Amino acid sequence: MGPGGSLLRGEDGRFSHEGARALEHLHGAGVAVVLVSGRTRTQLTEVARVLGADGFIAELGALEAGYPAPAGMTAHEAIAATGIPGDLLDREPGLAPHRTGPWTREGTHLFRGTASPGAAAWVHERSGGTLRLADNGIIAPGGVRAWHLAPAGAGKGRAALRDARARGADPARCLGVGNSAEDLELAGVLGRFALVANALDLDPALAGAGVPVTRASYGAGVLEAVEDWLRG
Repeated sequence: MGPGGSLLRGEDGRFSHEGARALEHLHGAGVAVVLVSGRTRTQLTEVARVLGADGFIAELGALEAGYPAPAGMTAHEAIAATGIPGDLLDREPGLAPHRTGPWTREGTHLFRGTASPGAAAWVHERSGGTLRLADNGIIAPGGVRAWHLAPAGAGKGRAALRDARARGADPARCLGVGNSAEDLELAGVLGRFALVANALDLDPALAGAGVPVTRASYGAGVLEAVEDWLRG
């Protein structure tokens, strides 16, 4: 996606078809396209339909992570019942609930802002190892990040690995493209991974991740990664 979440916008905000061309190349090569995101199931159902994607993984894979929720209760509701979301907000004054409109969350609690260096360790200890605090990248100037309070078994890499195997695909022959720290999990389970260049513009710390970075940004960066991968 380009600036503002539009497939048809490029780095300068003008009309661009590079992202669509990446999808066209993948479709022509018979490659399944799976969206991996922190967005909800409802959001991704529509996005996948519009893009013609073959599937999606919502909320970092939290819906399939096996969090122990009572019958009839979602993981989101079960996590709320522990009191940890409220305790986390009390402990981390830089965090606030991230309101994303009418879409109902089923697996994670989403926050925005900044968290202290010890926040993730606190979540792990406070939850007895059943939850994790996942950094899903910078979403606004000033280092404002999206944070998911998620089941410990949730994560983009783990979910992508499950999805690839369920499709009968060899993870070593799969490509992942991302733009955040959480996306780096894909590099550990898939044969090829790249960050798009604008990821480093948002979060310069990602430059030390030791993964390939495209020369281009947004959809043009995805197109570059796809073309390099298909040639290989």
